Amino acid sequence: MLNTMIFFFFFEPEKFLPGQACKIISVHHPVFNKEIGKRIIITKVREESRMVWAHDAKPKRYRQNRRGRWVTEFDPRCVETIYSFDQIRQLPEDEAKELLKTITSSYANHY
Repeated sequence: MLNTMIFFFFFEPEKFLPGQACKIISVHHPVFNKEIGKRIIITKVREESRMVWAHDAKPKRYRQNRRGRWVTEFDPRCVETIYSFDQIRQLPEDEAKELLKTITSSYANHY
């Protein structure tokens, strides 16, 4: 009788949380290859479907209107995209903190 032991290495899946900074590592179609490496911020997580909703990790853009007031030209938090858990990876903690610091500081610039 052949005694063999089979070892199964179970890797704990990454835990994604709202507000977490991640990086896109794969896309579903070659047209979107330019998206690989883009930084995103997770807004919602659905464990049962293994999907996250996220927006670009970019600061708000402002402009000055004709009356001289500063108004929001574009807020990336308003445009969300759905990603699979397999398409994204968490950023290293130091890189994520730096990224989040630059984004949140820009939200308070004009208000």
